[in-house]
Amino acid sequence: QNGALPNAGLTPESPFYFFDKLGEALREFFTFSPESKARLQIAFAAERVAEIKVVLETKGVDAKGLEVAEARLREHLGEATEIVIKQKNKGKDVSRLAKELNDDFEEPKSALSDSFKAQKKELEVREDELEDQMEAAHKAGDTAKAEALAQELGQVKVKLELLELKEEELEDDLDEEEEKLEEEM
Repeated sequence: QNGALPNAGLTPESPFYFFDKLGEALREFFTFSPESKARLQIAFAAERVAEIKVVLETKGVDAKGLEVAEARLREHLGEATEIVIKQKNKGKDVSRLAKELNDDFEEPKSALSDSFKAQKKELEVREDELEDQMEAAHKAGDTAKAEALAQELGQVKVKLELLELKEEELEDDLDEEEEKLEEEM
């Protein structure tokens, strides 16, 4: 269904994630032209999106690894943009490169948005289920069960809030980087 994303491989939740980072550092080290370096950053950004998707699906929005993947995603895009701007300052025509990078990130960006939407839908379904169960428990006079369900419902609501917040912050940051690239087109 999603040809836009590379395989996530190890996620930040794995104790061996540093191997992933090491491999990328080596790829960067052996990449010489600024254009290739910028393209590599966009490829890495797509990998971070794949990681975010996996972490959201398996561990949820409050997973520690999510922060790591998001921070690295921002870094990669920032670096790609920086390379383009530096090249422009050196007098190079970067309009084609800027457009190419923006186009290449279009699909991962929409895949990211889909991941957040899917997670939101899942939590909303759970929210409805819990509200129904709570109502049934109240009607049956089972206050202990109703209390427990109310507590779980509270946690689901918190996760939904967190999800919205993270999605907004991330989208704003990605849009900002895209706008910087668009200025160079």
